[in-house]
Amino acid sequence: MDSDAKFEVLQERVNPKEEITVDFLDEIAVSAVITECTVEHVGLLMETRLFPLRQYLCVPMSKIVLDEDQAHNARVPEKPPRVGRLRLLIRQNCPRWI
Repeated sequence: MDSDAKFEVLQERVNPKEEITVDFLDEIAVSAVITECTVEHVGLLMETRLFPLRQYLCVPMSKIVLDEDQAHNARVPEKPPRVGRLRLLIRQNCPRWI
């Protein structure tokens, strides 16, 4: 899938209320929201494992593979529920929490 096709899918999911699942090479099932999206990169606000904080991460489109998480449903109050939520497979290690 090229960057333009990924952009089309991700652009619909830019919503601070819609959580997605993010998998890295060294860590899986991190909850995040998409804050911004361009053809070159995606901005994510990820939940940290240790503290009730969120960390911002900007990932190039070339490192992203799109998939669907069947274990969770997408819940957005203004929209009807979707079966399965978006899963991003990021081909890099998870950044260490600062």
